[in-house]
Amino acid sequence: MSLQIIDHQVAYASREHGRDYSSFPSAAITPEGEVLVAFRRARRSMSKRHIDPHSHAVLLRSEDGGHSFSAELLHEEPYEGVQDPCLNRLRDGTLLLTFFTWSIQQTAYSTPLEEAGLWVDLDGKHQARIGGLYSIRSTDGGHTWDAPVVIDAGPRALRGKGVELPGGGFLSAAYQRNGVVTLYRTDDHGLHWEALADLTHPLGVSETSLLLTGEGKVVAFMRSRGGEYPLITAESHDLGRTWGPLVERPFFSHSPFEPVRLRNGKVLVTYGHRREPFGIRAVLLDGECEAWGPEITLREGALGGDIGYTTTVELPNGELLVFYYIYGEDGYRQIEVTRCRFA
Repeated sequence: MSLQIIDHQVAYASREHGRDYSSFPSAAITPEGEVLVAFRRARRSMSKRHIDPHSHAVLLRSEDGGHSFSAELLHEEPYEGVQDPCLNRLRDGTLLLTFFTWSIQQTAYSTPLEEAGLWVDLDGKHQARIGGLYSIRSTDGGHTWDAPVVIDAGPRALRGKGVELPGGGFLSAAYQRNGVVTLYRTDDHGLHWEALADLTHPLGVSETSLLLTGEGKVVAFMRSRGGEYPLITAESHDLGRTWGPLVERPFFSHSPFEPVRLRNGKVLVTYGHRREPFGIRAVLLDGECEAWGPEITLREGALGGDIGYTTTVELPNGELLVFYYIYGEDGYRQIEVTRCRFA
């Protein structure tokens, strides 16, 4: 089975505010068949750490299978930058979105000693720390959203898809700057969350997407924080409460890996390839994530390594839409999509 590339398309690009920085997309399909893509938009970038006090979440909507998109503001927080809006569609059609925020202050202000290790220096003049971790939900296809709910997780961030569990409940994975991933569960669509387990590895782990296999196994796909940045996976056979060993896989990226279950039962994992030649790549797995195929090139020719954060949806006609952020010679980051299918 080979993957055929149909085309590459710009889903969203803006040149209106001097230096828009559009990145970190996350996609889902509504029960009505609309393609939704949430992403972070910033008016400027304070540093290469992707932190900006004015960033906010934007929602793209397509009613024609990803050929055209309209954009609308999804969420913003006063005085804090919104980061990594991640879309999840539940079985009853509810959209559950997670995001976290950055709080930013001038470095000249004193920092309490107990918080000193939490701050990130940006440019010698400003410093930032994680402000909060939130979930927010919509029951009308993303047209309106409830007020955000605080996930009581301390200074943790979250990037990645969660999974809806058999019999109800939803599992998601947050992470700390020290390289520890923590699994959280909600049984009421994000109103209350419970911490279940911590995952650690000598390289450190962070941005994590979860997948539920047909046999009820939860598989975590984790971004590593050192070495050659291999993909790291772990498996749980009790819906996220306990986990087996963390395993390094021979696929490498210091951007996240996102799995998606296809209608044929197989699993496609996509990621940004942040080494030359820069681009977007994938690997096809069997339904239980035990047999791994070779690396697949979806796109090459990117100008640098600040790309990726892939996210994929499958259309009713079998076409796959793989979204990611990328940039051209003018340096503006934008959201693009590769349309492809297996044959």
